[in-house]
Amino acid sequence: MNPVSLVENHPSCWKNRDGQKVLPNGQSWRPLLLLLCYSMKILSEASNVSKTQESPFDQHRLFGFHPRSPPLPYLLSWLLQTRTYPKLPTDQGGADNGDSDIEIVDLSDSDLDEDEDEYDQLPPFKPMKKS
Repeated sequence: MNPVSLVENHPSCWKNRDGQKVLPNGQSWRPLLLLLCYSMKILSEASNVSKTQESPFDQHRLFGFHPRSPPLPYLLSWLLQTRTYPKLPTDQGGADNGDSDIEIVDLSDSDLDEDEDEYDQLPPFKPMKKS
């Protein structure tokens, strides 16, 4: 993985209201560059920590089986990807409206009364004022 960060460092480049130099799309590039540097440092330290010390009597190596884990940056990016999950048909236990797979349970009147009693015991709401 080769990290890339765009910078604009010409003396006459655009600046935002805070006086920071910005890219043509209006983004401040210095925080992005620092974030890239710190994230690369953290990833390299994490991959060093995740490497286990190999023992001479590893049972997987004795039988010629060498499981290989993916590199840490790839693993993190794979874990952070958004995925769509298939919904079950209604005859297999899926929800009728498709919005949720959690069934809504009817509350009994005694549960509602307890909630109302707890609500009545709370102190009155006082809105905050600007000072």
